[in-house]
Amino acid sequence: ARDPALHRQRVIPDRDGAAEVVTRLADGTPLVTRVFSWIDGQPMDGAPPSPALRREAGRTLGRIDRALADFRHPSAEHALLWDIRRAGRLRDCADAVTDPALRRRVLDRLDRFDAETSPRLDRLRRQAVHGDPNPHNVIVAPGAPDRVAGVIDFGDMVHTALAADAAIGASYVAGDDPIAGVGDFIAGFHSACPLTDDEIALMPDLIPLRMLATIVIASWRAARHPGNAAYILRNVPTQRAGLDRLEAVGAAPLARALRARCAEVAP
Repeated sequence: ARDPALHRQRVIPDRDGAAEVVTRLADGTPLVTRVFSWIDGQPMDGAPPSPALRREAGRTLGRIDRALADFRHPSAEHALLWDIRRAGRLRDCADAVTDPALRRRVLDRLDRFDAETSPRLDRLRRQAVHGDPNPHNVIVAPGAPDRVAGVIDFGDMVHTALAADAAIGASYVAGDDPIAGVGDFIAGFHSACPLTDDEIALMPDLIPLRMLATIVIASWRAARHPGNAAYILRNVPTQRAGLDRLEAVGAAPLARALRARCAEVAP
């Protein structure tokens, strides 16, 4: 209703109108089954990276979050470990990070979150957001490498700080040049869903927090499921490298760059 042209998956109900049904395997194991419409294309993770694609991915997420601004649902208030607004809870899982130096960085960052970032985050806008705009969930249009066909997987949808959703998407496109990669995405988001000065200023804290969340949660899950550890930990090296590059750039220079990029696309 808010953005009819925005391409997204649609729920296909069964013949009785139910959005989900329970299907049982041969051994009686129950599975919840849902059917969604298909979005043709390939995940952004496998598409050639480009500034235009990063901007378009950010703009698409901005359109989604702008459309969700007045959406309300009781379940959106659920506690989600991935929610940056609740990043302090990651401390309970931090022992699973086996590298002592990395674990110390995690704990230091979480201490700073509790003391400085969280109070600032609590003053920002909150709403229902996508929650997981990672490159596996952004679908690039066939034959158009700079165009986003749609976004899938709303399974992490949550009521949280709007700025957190933009930071999540930006955390996956930092690349070798964080100022350029993050700047492209945030500028794209801002062009569709304008961020406030305070939201932009907090990005250098929120983006690394998503990277740390990936490292901590993956480490925790790998410890619980060692037989699948290689798969669970597959994104940790990339996120750690991104964290290193962001910290090398510094929070103040990144914030200045983001303000400048957003000023260029101000509605």
